[in-house]
Amino acid sequence: MSNRISTNQSPKDEPSARSGSDSGTPSWGRWLATIASVAGAAAGLVAALGFPAAIVQFARLAVPIQFVAYDRVLRAGVLPALALALLVALLWGVGRVLSRLPKLKAWFMARSWPDSAGSHAAVRVSLNLLYGLVVVPLFLVVFALFLATWLVMIAAMLVWMAYPLVWEARVLGLPATIGTVVVLIGLWVRFYLPYLRRQMRRPPIPDSHAPSSDESELAIQREDPRSLVESAFEMPFVGLYAGLIFGGWLLAALFTVRWAMQAWLGVQLDATVTDAWLRVAAVLFGFMTFAGFFSGFSAPAFASQSRIRRRLAWAELAVIGASLYVAFAWQYSHEVYHWVPQSLGGGRPEQVALEYDPGSSDADLARLLPGAGCSSTGHIWRCQTAYLVEARADNWVVADGASPTARSIVVPRASVILVSGR
Repeated sequence: MSNRISTNQSPKDEPSARSGSDSGTPSWGRWLATIASVAGAAAGLVAALGFPAAIVQFARLAVPIQFVAYDRVLRAGVLPALALALLVALLWGVGRVLSRLPKLKAWFMARSWPDSAGSHAAVRVSLNLLYGLVVVPLFLVVFALFLATWLVMIAAMLVWMAYPLVWEARVLGLPATIGTVVVLIGLWVRFYLPYLRRQMRRPPIPDSHAPSSDESELAIQREDPRSLVESAFEMPFVGLYAGLIFGGWLLAALFTVRWAMQAWLGVQLDATVTDAWLRVAAVLFGFMTFAGFFSGFSAPAFASQSRIRRRLAWAELAVIGASLYVAFAWQYSHEVYHWVPQSLGGGRPEQVALEYDPGSSDADLARLLPGAGCSSTGHIWRCQTAYLVEARADNWVVADGASPTARSIVVPRASVILVSGR
């Protein structure tokens, strides 16, 4: 009897024995695991951005990388990580909001693609927003910039074609160069002109928009635009290829035109048109090109019936994200980090007056730090214009200037007697 009673009561007692996760409410363990994963990802992003910045600064100062402290790596990565996260969140949030507005969504999407709700639409609207914010409100400025960009790229192509002839004229003389030009023109007339004539004699391609005899088939195609998308516009990695090709083309063109103007025309541009500005311009142009091509050719793959194409679309986003991270980390490490104040996690050296007791060593600070104004009184060295690069660990990094390539030394913290800021 007792067994029968316990058997009948077990189903009633079963709901009370269920865990909190089965009732629909997340348990504290899951919340803690989620928080821990988010914190770990954030720390990884901060370290991934801060590590190259600190390493590049210490390598320029000829300081061994073993003196790079872990807290310096984390502090160096906080500011760029926040800037990158805010930029991504802003772009994604605006795209997410606009993707919920039918009229604005249709305007940004600009084509009758199959409706892709949620994150797919947000991705595409975000990229179209980036493309539209530059092209639509500032059309004239962007047109001028694009015209100048193409002129630079065409000028670079002319330089690439003319450089072998210039080299030949300097080495072999002008008659040899004239002969080479005549031969090239003859080859062009012999092989390329007949090809152009054959292309001009070919019958024109039929207009795809012309009325078809089979009106029923045409009506089916109008009702189902997915066939057009799948046949022509589901092309993952087209945006990435276009961005890399045009961005690399512009980068090579900018460096070529600057070199040609300096070498052939005597115009010195190194002080104003630096390598950093050329790299930034090429990356921005490449990303703009990627955004346009991605919106037109890669984004429809998110709603594709093919699983491979959907995965390739997400893979393209992952690859472009990694590429942008590399470009962002490179630019921040080489051009920005050294000039950011240390209060914001940067690596800008702080000017101080420093007194140092080398102890039993015979270190000559006047020779090691020639720009720091060091002089000795007995065994005590005093440097009037020293710069502290690192002063939080057991070993301090002292430089003789604020330049990224200044002379520097590593001194034990216990040997520093006095430090006064400027």
